Amino acid sequence: PLSSIDWHYSFYIYAIAFIVLVLNMVILPNDKPNHTEHSSSKKKFPNQIWWIIVGVLLVNIAFYAVPANVALFMKEQHIGIPQSAGTVISVFMISGFVAGLILSYVQHYLKRNTVVFGVAVMAIGYIILSLAHDMPFVIAGSGFVGCSFGILFPSFLILITNKCSTNTCVLALSFTS
Repeated sequence: PLSSIDWHYSFYIYAIAFIVLVLNMVILPNDKPNHTEHSSSKKKFPNQIWWIIVGVLLVNIAFYAVPANVALFMKEQHIGIPQSAGTVISVFMISGFVAGLILSYVQHYLKRNTVVFGVAVMAIGYIILSLAHDMPFVIAGSGFVGCSFGILFPSFLILITNKCSTNTCVLALSFTS
């Protein structure tokens, strides 16, 4: 709504970060951590964690390629009108949200194959996008890619928490982010 007045207004949403910063400085306690033998020792996590982190990096690159390039792709292929890119990106994000909501059911049925399934869904999405010549295929392809992110990203986080100790888990998750 604000961007319909002036497109610069859409960036004012980032001002919320300043409010969070001020609240953190005012409300959070200034406690210093206790230095015990465990906390002072060098934190290391298994090599498997690094492979998961690389996987998250690759998934992020593949995932964000769609919203960053879909408008240009649609323009070059003469698909839809300029506002159609907004529809495609909305389907993309909503499908990721829905996939995140049903992830526990997916994991229940697929168990250890959840990541493989997520990668397959992303591959199907990109295959559909590569063959797309009209709006329904672009929407379907972007929906599959969005859905894959809703499956893969949380699955990778769960893998990390299952493979590292409590002491190193926070560090591993921060590298992942």
